[in-house]
Amino acid sequence: MKLFKIITASVLLSLILVYPEVEAQKVEFGAGLSYGIPMGDFSDALESDPVGGNFYVTFPAGKLPFDIGVELGIMTYGDDSRKENFNSQIPDVQVEVFRSYNIMTGNLLVRYQIDAGRITPYIDGLAGFNYMFTKTSVRQSDNTAALASSVNRDDAALNYGGGLGVKFDVFKIANKQVRMNINGRYLFSDEITYLNDGELIVQNGTVAENTTTSDTDLIVVNVGLSVSF
Repeated sequence: MKLFKIITASVLLSLILVYPEVEAQKVEFGAGLSYGIPMGDFSDALESDPVGGNFYVTFPAGKLPFDIGVELGIMTYGDDSRKENFNSQIPDVQVEVFRSYNIMTGNLLVRYQIDAGRITPYIDGLAGFNYMFTKTSVRQSDNTAALASSVNRDDAALNYGGGLGVKFDVFKIANKQVRMNINGRYLFSDEITYLNDGELIVQNGTVAENTTTSDTDLIVVNVGLSVSF
């Protein structure tokens, strides 16, 4: 981790020295799809890679050559469902019990970016939290609103990391430039206790948990669109 901090600081300092001209800063909104790659013990524990989406907003940091903002992401690394009778008195009506296994990240974001015309490379520093939760809901059928829901297991830890990205112009809407935004970041996180897909077992009216505890380091790749105002 010390090596990562040293490399990040060195790259950032090099960018500042080599590229003194920084892109004119504006408020920027962005959203996209996310793909997670678990690392280390986390990779051994998860049976499938998490997928989902993210949203961020950044603001100019005064005269400093940075943008600051917040980024939120939600990914799912598994789900399962089953049919159950509505209740013991109405066995001829069934509902669907749906369970999802989720990772939510929330980070403060510091971004340094260089204007290279239609292409804008950037470097990010992030610090925040990693929240994992398993949620069960009851609904009438697929893609309908939940009749009831409950969080079965949740835990959280602090995280931090950094990454690189690039934006490039694609089209305009109402004279606002819309850009394709692609980035990857490595997020270090402490231990979290969580449920894996299929590790919440319901049998004979009782619930049993087979939890896993591990570091939750994660590489996240995001692909989306952004617009500045």
